[in-house]
Amino acid sequence: MAVGRVEVKASIGNKNLQCFDRSCSMIFITAQTDPEAESEDEPGVGIVKVERAKILKEEAELHPLLQQADSSHKGSESDKHDGFRVLLNKQEKYGNKVDFLWRLAPAYSDMFYLTNDVEEKKRYAADGGQISGTFRGDFGASKK
Repeated sequence: MAVGRVEVKASIGNKNLQCFDRSCSMIFITAQTDPEAESEDEPGVGIVKVERAKILKEEAELHPLLQQADSSHKGSESDKHDGFRVLLNKQEKYGNKVDFLWRLAPAYSDMFYLTNDVEEKKRYAADGGQISGTFRGDFGASKK
């Protein structure tokens, strides 16, 4: 299922408005005309807006991937294989995002149960265990 993307750009006064429409959600990103310029009244505002815009853009790109991963996990054997490959291809980009890792760990589990090869099972278990260990390490440390 392809997710459509509509991008709208407009100017209002000295501000640029950018709108991304992705399936059910609308994301608006505003920035000053010169995002690197600092206002005398608000030092650092341009930099903060640029950083926030980067975060919103990344979230807009990640959301459809997470939806696809959820669908793949609930889908057929073929869907699970395809979803796993897509997640692996995006691991370098989103591997530091908890929401992404929450989808990748069950995908490893799916692959473990789908294969009959003992060596592949060991590899999926080890790699999936490392992903799950990330959660235990992060959340366990915060409870101490």
